[in-house]
Amino acid sequence: MDGQPSPYASRANGHGTGHGLVRRLTDEPTPSTSSASLAPHDRLTPPVRSATDPHDGTHAHTHVPPPKPKRAGKTCGKCGEGLTGQFVRALGDTFHLECFTCHDCGRIVASKFFPVPDKPPGQYPLCETDYFRRLDLICFECGQALRGSYITALDRKYHIEHFTCSACPTVFGAADSYYEHEGSVYCHYHYSTQFAQRCNGCQTSILKQFVEIFRNGQNQHWHPECYMIHKYWNVRLHATGQPIVEASPAADDARATATATATDQVRDAVRQQEEEIEAKVNWIWKTLSAFEEKSATCISDMLLHVSNGAYVDGVMAAKKFIVHVELLFAAADQLDAQLLSKTPKGLTYSREAKLLCKKVVAFFALLTQSQGTGVRRLGVTQELLSLVTGLAHYLKLLIRICLQGALKLERETRSATGITTFLTHVNSLDGRLEEEAQRDQVADNALLVPRWADACPICDAQVEEKCLHLNHMSFNYSCIVCRGCNADLRADPQNAYWSMSKQKIFCPACAAAQPDAESGFEQITKLRQYVHLLNVAHARLMATLRSSGALPHTSGKSRIFYLTPLPLPLSPYLTVTTHLDTLPQISGAAIESTYVQLMTCR
Repeated sequence: MDGQPSPYASRANGHGTGHGLVRRLTDEPTPSTSSASLAPHDRLTPPVRSATDPHDGTHAHTHVPPPKPKRAGKTCGKCGEGLTGQFVRALGDTFHLECFTCHDCGRIVASKFFPVPDKPPGQYPLCETDYFRRLDLICFECGQALRGSYITALDRKYHIEHFTCSACPTVFGAADSYYEHEGSVYCHYHYSTQFAQRCNGCQTSILKQFVEIFRNGQNQHWHPECYMIHKYWNVRLHATGQPIVEASPAADDARATATATATDQVRDAVRQQEEEIEAKVNWIWKTLSAFEEKSATCISDMLLHVSNGAYVDGVMAAKKFIVHVELLFAAADQLDAQLLSKTPKGLTYSREAKLLCKKVVAFFALLTQSQGTGVRRLGVTQELLSLVTGLAHYLKLLIRICLQGALKLERETRSATGITTFLTHVNSLDGRLEEEAQRDQVADNALLVPRWADACPICDAQVEEKCLHLNHMSFNYSCIVCRGCNADLRADPQNAYWSMSKQKIFCPACAAAQPDAESGFEQITKLRQYVHLLNVAHARLMATLRSSGALPHTSGKSRIFYLTPLPLPLSPYLTVTTHLDTLPQISGAAIESTYVQLMTCR
């Protein structure tokens, strides 16, 4: 756009010699100006006789002077004809006014023109529009020259005030977003409501990057995060085409009147809804993918350490994995309670949860067997690979079940409480791991080794379903009956009392006669009991490793006595046998005193 100043042009009329007016040029490409001369050429005219002249025209002797010879006249530099009337003096030549035209469009440019090339010879004039067209500086909207700031978009250039939405007067600033469809420019509102592709996962507009796949005979378009959620957990964030965020009346009205001019309130409602869904999808993907990645790291460490014979490190990695399972199970229980309070049906997760726990205990059993046979390096066996891949598989299934339940609760209650609570719970993993690292693992394990940790002290049956806990003991619900008056306390466990000396349950009235009766039974869900049984299996495996010399025994006064070499089942699917033959055996009569000893170990 930096043109050179051009020679001035002068334009004159036929009455006297004109000098022309010169316009000062600016730094921009400035047109040359021409002015008109008042004397296109010199000529002699006989004087005009006056009416008061005393001589009349009849006198024969009246003398008329002879005319002077004419000088050669100026000619037009374009057509070559003589100049009469107004003419233009420019580019080192003179022209008829009507001959001094734009080289490209033929429009008269006597008042303003741009010389091309910048310097003689061979210069010719261009009008402003054609001059800027040759510089590719023409506004696509109005077709006029772009003399100041302009916007480039879609390989086109616009005056700032002319770069507007094709459906409404919205003017786009230099930092504003715009959307293109079939060669036209649209604002966010009109593109989103009229032309944008809908995500196959959340059914909202795709306004940024997207994934396109061909499936079931058609092209599907996805937000990247929606696609990854579907790929990882086979979950779509909508049902029957409805968005996962409650639609406001303003947003519904926006879609119904998309072709009309929308108010700011309607535009804001559409944008707010899209931003809420985008934030929710990102939160779901980042939270669950991070949780699964950390779980996978634990599983990988378990495989690596055990295959290399580092059993203790493998068992410690398994303990971290149990913390992941515990957190996920707690989130599932909370979500299940919310579903049962708001909908007819809760989560269905018992099978997957039990199979996940079975895989963990099978992993422990494999280590226990290797200790019993003296194998110090398992290597990567098919059995070990099957166990760790099973862990990842069932963990993924449980994440899917919880996510589906949270989205179902959100759709049916028109509230995001379920998904928010679930993701917040899962996000607390790092804090939970830090808390676990601060615990006294030796003392905690000592409380989980006795048989009553997973077998009811009243009926001696394994406790694998929802139950009651008191002082790390597990009680079957069927045993919560007063042994004094046969009162059924299952519906009201807060009024149940346990007597350690009698090994019986009492109601408040009968408990008055028992000096050691204590209350405080805690209701435990099925998933919490599964986690408790995992911790029991882990504690007993640590006992096995100590007995085999892989872990040192605690020394001095706090030596721990492991109580039972009996089979320690977790579920009907699996029985884990500990090998504690080298440990001191303790009779059943000494259980109570030993329990007190275990409680004081540090």
